[in-house]
Amino acid sequence: MPMIEVSDSELQILRGFRNLIEESNQAQSQVLEEIYFAKSKQSLFTKSELADKWGCEVGTVNRILKNADVKPVGKRGKEFEYPLELAEESKEHHDHKELEKHKLNWKMRAM
Repeated sequence: MPMIEVSDSELQILRGFRNLIEESNQAQSQVLEEIYFAKSKQSLFTKSELADKWGCEVGTVNRILKNADVKPVGKRGKEFEYPLELAEESKEHHDHKELEKHKLNWKMRAM
């Protein structure tokens, strides 16, 4: 194959193009990472998102939040947003109460 001679100015232009491509690839990968990991950093959830996360019905989530007196802090579209920390605490409290009720019911049945 014939060799093409490249002048110094053309070589600098080629290096500049390579740098631009590398920078744009890094910027694109950073944007993709931010989008991809945004859900893991999310701190506000709607009732339907909490139901999907916990694997239960929206009505159950509503009952859990209502019993724990968790107030919404924002609104996304038609749905209200709730802080994840308070929602998780209320769910743990609700689960503990439900387990205690279940144990008590079985003790009552055994009598």
